[in-house]
Amino acid sequence: GLLGKSVLVAGSQLALTAGTARGGVNLGGPADSVKLSILDAAGRVVQSQELGGHEAGNFSFVWDGKSDSGAAVPDGKYSFVVNAVRGGEKVPAETLQVGTVSALVRDKNQFQLDLGVLGRVDFDKVQQIL
Repeated sequence: GLLGKSVLVAGSQLALTAGTARGGVNLGGPADSVKLSILDAAGRVVQSQELGGHEAGNFSFVWDGKSDSGAAVPDGKYSFVVNAVRGGEKVPAETLQVGTVSALVRDKNQFQLDLGVLGRVDFDKVQQIL
């Protein structure tokens, strides 16, 4: 039932396809402000976004594939970092990448999900099924 479904797993990759990419964040506590920075392969900031306040737990976001200047960037692999604060103090924030399940693989008495270009991930590492 998971084939073709999107899942959130630990990681910071963004796959920009047809001008859209999705990612996620797992906050260790509530945050007044969550700032997202999208980076190119050389580690340069392509776009920064303020995602606003969020409660503790997982949430996902969509990137429109544009730079801070509003220009469309080429499809491909990008990465991202997040900084979350509450009342001036840093809130733990884990980056989550979105992968599409292409196969279920049994490996050493456990199941792994094949997420294509993101590789394989143990089923118990899935944070959320989208």
